[in-house]
Amino acid sequence: ALDPTHPGAVVGLATLRAVGATAEAARPAVQEAMVLERDDRYEEAIGRYDEALAIDPHSGVALAGKADSLRALDRAIDSLPFHERAIQAAPDHPVYWTHRGLALADLERADDAFASYQRAIDLAPRFPFPWLCRAELRLALEQPGPALADFEKALELEPELADAMAGKACALHALGRKDEARRACYAYLDTADPDDDRTTEITAILHQFGD
Repeated sequence: ALDPTHPGAVVGLATLRAVGATAEAARPAVQEAMVLERDDRYEEAIGRYDEALAIDPHSGVALAGKADSLRALDRAIDSLPFHERAIQAAPDHPVYWTHRGLALADLERADDAFASYQRAIDLAPRFPFPWLCRAELRLALEQPGPALADFEKALELEPELADAMAGKACALHALGRKDEARRACYAYLDTADPDDDRTTEITAILHQFGD
């Protein structure tokens, strides 16, 4: 181990302290931005994230937050550089890789999106979100068999994940597995928020079954 009295160790410790102080100074702006983002006030959130990044340009949380806010404003092309920078700041963060995949999917770069989801899965195989996102992309690309496998994996990891329950029902319907699809639809409706966007889609499937 390096002698703590060695000049190199002193400089290294000073650097770590400076990095920590910078991150701490940026924290209030990041926290304000996250509250604004939860309230769908994305333009204001971006402004706060920019304030945080002016203090700490390498803040993964601020970079990822700005990226997500831009994507929420249908600006996926603008969000992508910030997703990339967030990953550079924290390359082993599965959420950052998953959100990058969502932006790539928005841009119809399916192969790149799949690669990003796979990286997230490799980093955290028991994290259900990349399985869900990959399933939804597969379903959108009319690949219901692989989509169903991913929806089921997401549900294995988080059994009450509403989007995965709805997606499973849709995949089964696309595969023509009527009885299983009906059961999946009702399983979703038993737990879903009536105002959820997916509820209308699932109800429409049941109407096709005559229910």
